[in-house]
Amino acid sequence: MRLRRGVTAARAIEVLGERDRDASSTAQRPRQHLLDAYMAWVRNTEIHYTSLFAEDEMLGLLHSTRHWHIRAHGWSEDIRIGLAVVTDELDAQRRHILEAIDTLGRLVPLRERDGEMLLLDTNTMLHYRPADEILWNEEFGFKRSRLIVPLVVLDELDQKTYASSKQLAGRAETRLRMLDKHLEKAVGGASEIRPGVTLEILADPPNHRRHSNVDHEILDRAEQIFQSVERAVTVVSGDRGMRVRGLSRGIPVMQLGVKFRLPLGDV
Repeated sequence: MRLRRGVTAARAIEVLGERDRDASSTAQRPRQHLLDAYMAWVRNTEIHYTSLFAEDEMLGLLHSTRHWHIRAHGWSEDIRIGLAVVTDELDAQRRHILEAIDTLGRLVPLRERDGEMLLLDTNTMLHYRPADEILWNEEFGFKRSRLIVPLVVLDELDQKTYASSKQLAGRAETRLRMLDKHLEKAVGGASEIRPGVTLEILADPPNHRRHSNVDHEILDRAEQIFQSVERAVTVVSGDRGMRVRGLSRGIPVMQLGVKFRLPLGDV
């Protein structure tokens, strides 16, 4: 569920709340006006979804099989069945809306934690010193640093433990063992890995569909955090492709100094 640029999570939650309330009031309309009221609600909701979301996930849910049945056939011969179809569809749409509000709301606690947010990619995890050995605050000039590791990065590290390169597999295993020490606190919270530096694991939202390109998936998550907490998020990567992709999307991407980069052969 990716928001359009310039749309904050708070704004999306506000609009979705309005759509939910309108759906509830629409369902209470007299039966002779219910069909027209439902179709008007769908048209308005289409406009709002298009303005809020960069993807068609919510529009797809709005244009359900039952919606197209209602649109094509209107009422059943039995008016009671017709009423039930429309009210059932409105109830289903309200559930989708409340799930979307919950998904967006899950990122709100990120706003409440202290520190500058650094989103780490797989390149940084594998080709630089372990995260708990790097002087993050000194490197970036921060008082406190918050290292955020998206779940897709953990999944990539898991995959690298099976790499044909023993060096790469060893590094991935070492990084995962370090993360294992902090998982319980870092999932849904923050775990201090060195003075003034915390680690957070960013889980995928429910029903999240990952981008087929991992770089874009990580940048999507960075953008989602920014829209949710309205605070700067910097992606940390030594990968040139990631830096180019970040620049093209207006997302800051920085790399660690060469002193933290591992020589070939080091784990």
